[in-house]
Amino acid sequence: MTRPSLPDVAQAMGILPASLTTLHPGSPPGEAIRALLDGGQPGTALRLLAGWLPRGYVVPWACQCVREGQLSAVDGEGLTLAESWLRHRRETDRASALAFAARQRFVGIGPMLAAGAGWSTGNLTDAAGKAIGPVPLPLMPRMAAGAVLLAAASSPVFASCCRAFAETGLTLLPTEES
Repeated sequence: MTRPSLPDVAQAMGILPASLTTLHPGSPPGEAIRALLDGGQPGTALRLLAGWLPRGYVVPWACQCVREGQLSAVDGEGLTLAESWLRHRRETDRASALAFAARQRFVGIGPMLAAGAGWSTGNLTDAAGKAIGPVPLPLMPRMAAGAVLLAAASSPVFASCCRAFAETGLTLLPTEES
Protein backbone atom coordinates (compact mmCIF):
# COMPACT_ATOMS: atom_id res chain seq x y z
CA MET A 1 0.00 0.00 0.00
CA THR A 2 1.42 3.36 -1.04
CA ARG A 3 1.16 6.13 1.51
CA PRO A 4 0.39 9.65 0.25
CA SER A 5 3.40 11.94 0.17
CA LEU A 6 3.98 14.84 2.55
CA PRO A 7 3.27 17.45 -0.15
CA ASP A 8 0.06 15.66 -1.18
CA VAL A 9 -1.26 15.42 2.39
CA ALA A 10 -0.26 19.01 3.13
CA GLN A 11 -2.15 20.24 0.07
CA ALA A 12 -5.23 18.15 0.88
CA MET A 13 -5.25 19.48 4.44
CA GLY A 14 -4.76 23.10 3.37
CA ILE A 15 -1.30 23.45 4.89
CA LEU A 16 0.86 26.10 3.29
CA PRO A 17 4.24 24.91 1.97
CA ALA A 18 5.95 27.61 4.08
CA SER A 19 4.88 25.68 7.20
CA LEU A 20 6.85 22.66 6.05
CA THR A 21 10.20 24.20 5.07
CA THR A 22 12.06 22.31 7.80
CA LEU A 23 10.83 18.95 6.53
CA HIS A 24 12.10 16.77 3.71
CA PRO A 25 9.30 16.04 1.17
CA GLY A 26 9.93 12.30 1.59
CA SER A 27 9.72 12.37 5.39
CA PRO A 28 7.80 9.45 6.86
CA PRO A 29 4.65 10.53 8.72
CA GLY A 30 5.85 9.87 12.26
CA GLU A 31 9.12 11.68 11.67
CA ALA A 32 7.42 14.68 10.08
CA ILE A 33 4.78 14.97 12.80
CA ARG A 34 7.32 14.75 15.62
CA ALA A 35 9.57 17.31 13.89
CA LEU A 36 6.65 19.73 13.66
CA LEU A 37 5.74 19.17 17.31
CA ASP A 38 9.36 19.72 18.35
CA GLY A 39 9.60 22.76 16.05
CA GLY A 40 6.71 24.58 17.68
CA GLN A 41 4.06 23.79 15.07
CA PRO A 42 1.63 21.55 16.96
CA GLY A 43 -1.39 22.64 14.93
CA THR A 44 0.28 21.79 11.66
CA ALA A 45 1.38 18.45 13.12
CA LEU A 46 -2.19 17.51 14.06
CA ARG A 47 -3.56 18.54 10.68
CA LEU A 48 -0.96 16.41 8.88
CA LEU A 49 -1.68 13.51 11.20
CA ALA A 50 -5.41 13.67 10.45
CA GLY A 51 -4.58 13.69 6.74
CA TRP A 52 -2.27 10.68 7.01
CA LEU A 53 -4.46 8.52 9.23
CA PRO A 54 -6.39 5.75 7.50
CA ARG A 55 -9.89 7.14 6.82
CA GLY A 56 -11.55 4.69 9.18
CA TYR A 57 -9.45 5.93 12.11
CA VAL A 58 -9.83 9.69 11.71
CA VAL A 59 -13.19 10.25 13.41
CA PRO A 60 -12.60 7.66 16.17
CA TRP A 61 -9.25 9.33 16.95
CA ALA A 62 -10.86 12.77 17.03
CA CYS A 63 -13.66 11.52 19.30
CA GLN A 64 -11.12 9.97 21.66
CA CYS A 65 -9.13 13.20 21.84
CA VAL A 66 -12.16 15.41 22.38
CA ARG A 67 -13.75 13.12 24.97
CA GLU A 68 -10.89 13.90 27.37
CA GLY A 69 -11.79 17.60 27.75
CA GLN A 70 -14.60 19.69 29.15
CA LEU A 71 -17.40 19.89 26.60
CA SER A 72 -20.38 22.20 26.35
CA ALA A 73 -23.82 20.66 25.93
CA VAL A 74 -23.68 21.33 22.17
CA ASP A 75 -20.22 19.79 21.87
CA GLY A 76 -21.30 16.78 23.91
CA GLU A 77 -24.28 16.30 21.61
CA GLY A 78 -22.04 16.39 18.55
CA LEU A 79 -19.69 13.85 20.14
CA THR A 80 -22.64 11.58 20.92
CA LEU A 81 -23.91 11.78 17.34
CA ALA A 82 -20.45 11.08 15.88
CA GLU A 83 -20.00 8.11 18.19
CA SER A 84 -23.45 6.78 17.31
CA TRP A 85 -22.45 6.79 13.64
CA LEU A 86 -19.20 5.01 14.50
CA ARG A 87 -20.94 2.38 16.59
CA HIS A 88 -23.86 1.53 14.29
CA ARG A 89 -22.89 2.77 10.80
CA ARG A 90 -26.53 3.45 10.01
CA GLU A 91 -27.35 5.98 7.33
CA THR A 92 -29.84 7.60 9.72
CA ASP A 93 -27.06 8.21 12.25
CA ARG A 94 -24.80 9.71 9.59
CA ALA A 95 -27.61 11.97 8.37
CA SER A 96 -28.46 13.02 11.94
CA ALA A 97 -24.84 13.92 12.64
CA LEU A 98 -24.63 15.97 9.47
CA ALA A 99 -27.96 17.71 10.08
CA PHE A 100 -26.82 18.64 13.60
CA ALA A 101 -23.54 20.04 12.26
CA ALA A 102 -25.40 22.10 9.66
CA ARG A 103 -27.84 23.49 12.27
CA GLN A 104 -24.82 24.60 14.30
CA ARG A 105 -23.24 26.09 11.14
CA PHE A 106 -20.30 23.68 11.56
CA VAL A 107 -18.93 25.85 14.39
CA GLY A 108 -17.48 24.25 17.49
CA ILE A 109 -15.96 20.99 18.62
CA GLY A 110 -19.16 18.94 18.56
CA PRO A 111 -20.48 20.24 15.26
CA MET A 112 -17.10 19.65 13.61
CA LEU A 113 -16.96 16.09 14.97
CA ALA A 114 -20.50 15.45 13.76
CA ALA A 115 -19.61 16.87 10.34
CA GLY A 116 -16.54 14.62 10.19
CA ALA A 117 -18.75 11.61 10.89
CA GLY A 118 -21.40 12.82 8.46
CA TRP A 119 -18.84 13.36 5.72
CA SER A 120 -16.97 10.11 6.26
CA THR A 121 -19.05 8.62 3.43
CA GLY A 122 -21.93 9.69 1.25
CA ASN A 123 -22.78 12.90 -0.53
CA LEU A 124 -22.80 16.59 0.12
CA THR A 125 -26.33 17.92 0.42
CA ASP A 126 -27.93 21.27 -0.24
CA ALA A 127 -30.05 23.22 2.29
CA ALA A 128 -33.07 21.07 1.45
CA GLY A 129 -31.13 17.85 2.11
CA LYS A 130 -30.88 16.90 -1.58
CA ALA A 131 -27.66 15.11 -2.56
CA ILE A 132 -25.51 17.31 -4.77
CA GLY A 133 -22.36 15.23 -5.17
CA PRO A 134 -19.79 13.08 -3.42
CA VAL A 135 -18.00 14.46 -0.38
CA PRO A 136 -14.46 15.60 -1.30
CA LEU A 137 -12.00 13.25 0.42
CA PRO A 138 -10.16 15.90 2.50
CA LEU A 139 -13.34 17.33 4.03
CA MET A 140 -13.73 14.67 6.73
CA PRO A 141 -10.14 14.80 8.06
CA ARG A 142 -10.17 18.61 7.94
CA MET A 143 -13.27 18.74 10.12
CA ALA A 144 -11.90 16.12 12.51
CA ALA A 145 -8.60 18.00 12.79
CA GLY A 146 -10.51 21.22 13.44
CA ALA A 147 -12.41 19.61 16.31
CA VAL A 148 -9.19 18.25 17.82
CA LEU A 149 -7.46 21.63 17.48
CA LEU A 150 -10.39 23.41 19.13
CA ALA A 151 -10.26 20.89 21.97
CA ALA A 152 -6.52 21.50 22.38
CA ALA A 153 -7.05 25.27 22.23
CA SER A 154 -9.48 25.06 25.14
CA SER A 155 -6.66 23.63 27.26
CA PRO A 156 -4.34 25.99 29.13
CA VAL A 157 -1.43 23.92 27.79
CA PHE A 158 -2.12 23.89 24.04
CA ALA A 159 1.23 22.49 22.87
CA SER A 160 1.37 19.62 25.35
CA CYS A 161 -2.27 18.80 24.66
CA CYS A 162 -1.49 18.68 20.92
CA ARG A 163 1.49 16.43 21.63
CA ALA A 164 -0.68 14.03 23.65
CA PHE A 165 -3.30 13.93 20.88
CA ALA A 166 -0.58 13.38 18.29
CA GLU A 167 1.01 10.54 20.27
CA THR A 168 -2.37 8.80 20.39
CA GLY A 169 -2.84 9.25 16.65
CA LEU A 170 0.68 8.15 15.76
CA THR A 171 -0.11 4.68 17.10
CA LEU A 172 -2.84 4.42 14.44
CA LEU A 173 -0.59 5.12 11.46
CA PRO A 174 0.34 2.17 9.28
CA THR A 175 3.93 1.07 9.75
CA GLU A 176 6.47 1.18 6.95
CA GLU A 177 6.00 -2.59 6.46
CA SER A 178 2.22 -2.44 6.01
